[in-house]
Amino acid sequence: MHIIVATTASNLNDKKKEEIREELKQAMTSGIAVLGSGTEVRVLDVDLRTNALEVKALEDK
Repeated sequence: MHIIVATTASNLNDKKKEEIREELKQAMTSGIAVLGSGTEVRVLDVDLRTNALEVKALEDK
């Protein structure tokens, strides 16, 4: 399973947070996201095949 994590140092209001969520939802199907500068996006690969939960950043592969 993949988890998308978006972070920013900016303070965001609820409307802007929802806009980012919608953009990322669309990116899951299109593969393209257009986000403002200062926004970092990471995709985590959560592997549930072992007894312990493993979380690996895809960009490290």
